Amino acid sequence: MHLSSSLQFGGLERIIRNFAAYLDRKEYEFSACALDADGVFGEEIRAMGLPVFVLGKKPGVDTRLPLALYRLFRRERIDIVHTHNFAPLLYASIPARLAGVKVLVHTEHARMNFPDTKRRMVAERWLSRVVDVITAVSPQVKRDLVRYEKIRPDRIQVIWNGIDTAASVSSICPSDLRRTLGIAPEDHIVGGCCRLTAQKGVTYLLQAIPGILAKHPNTVFLIVGDGDLRGELERTAADLGLGDRVIFTGFRPDVADLLSILDVYVLPSLFEGTPLGLLEAMLARKAVVATRVGSNSEVVKDGMCGRLVEPRRPDQLCDAISSLLSSPGERARMEALACERVRSLFSLDRMMCEYEDQSAGHQLRTRCKATLAG
Repeated sequence: MHLSSSLQFGGLERIIRNFAAYLDRKEYEFSACALDADGVFGEEIRAMGLPVFVLGKKPGVDTRLPLALYRLFRRERIDIVHTHNFAPLLYASIPARLAGVKVLVHTEHARMNFPDTKRRMVAERWLSRVVDVITAVSPQVKRDLVRYEKIRPDRIQVIWNGIDTAASVSSICPSDLRRTLGIAPEDHIVGGCCRLTAQKGVTYLLQAIPGILAKHPNTVFLIVGDGDLRGELERTAADLGLGDRVIFTGFRPDVADLLSILDVYVLPSLFEGTPLGLLEAMLARKAVVATRVGSNSEVVKDGMCGRLVEPRRPDQLCDAISSLLSSPGERARMEALACERVRSLFSLDRMMCEYEDQSAGHQLRTRCKATLAG
């Protein structure tokens, strides 16, 4: 059973959906549990005929959850619990042990602040001793856990996130999609796909747009996705006088089609683990501009597959995007290198293989089979 705070649209939640789709069914029976909210990936997992549980967590500390999780683990006879990020670890680790769960795996994806509050860091350090396997989605996440939470480095396995590199490319006619979106044939298109939350830093992209338009007035910006900040971001765009130069598409299932028409993909995040949207853009042969946070600098080799800038710096976003729009030859070189890098290092097959057969996956299987045999 995989546990997360929600199964709404997001990279962590998509990883759980991919576990549901690609985990070896001969070895494992899959289920998912959201502490808080259901969502699009919960619906997709159910459509696969797999169980999804939603506990409806109350705001703040919900003292009902440990007992609810204990009962759930007992009723479903769960052998392996895999928690994703801090809240599921906090609520599920002790109930899992009390319920007789045989193997407990924890994955750390990303954190807004390091160092975090002392209470949270002490709690995670202590709970890490209860866990059999700890994985981090990038070397930077591992370094943060070692430095700030004092978890022994030999206890943490790094398993990069991966995407389906065999996924079909877009077959839609670009001119038809442009026409549907109201974008002229001669316009450049810059865009990104993400949840519209403070983490993703979209407000800094909006602040960079006037400077980009001063150099490239025939540019349209696509903001693909939805979230709590959408209304605020739309008001910011209006206040900046961006008019029809910025298109907020909302949630779209056709991300591959939208990627196909971009000239530059932008990810202005304030923190990240290993963002799937960035990997998908690189696989789609897009030059990228991303902030130098989390594992972005390890995914994007600055000057090779794209450009890296400092977070919260609209001026640097403006310069990097404008430079790429002015240099189609440089974009083409970066696009080819970006695609090859993702295919060689960040495939979903590689990720699943490592979880199942190598590193943490090898430990998990060895511990689980030995316990079951006993």
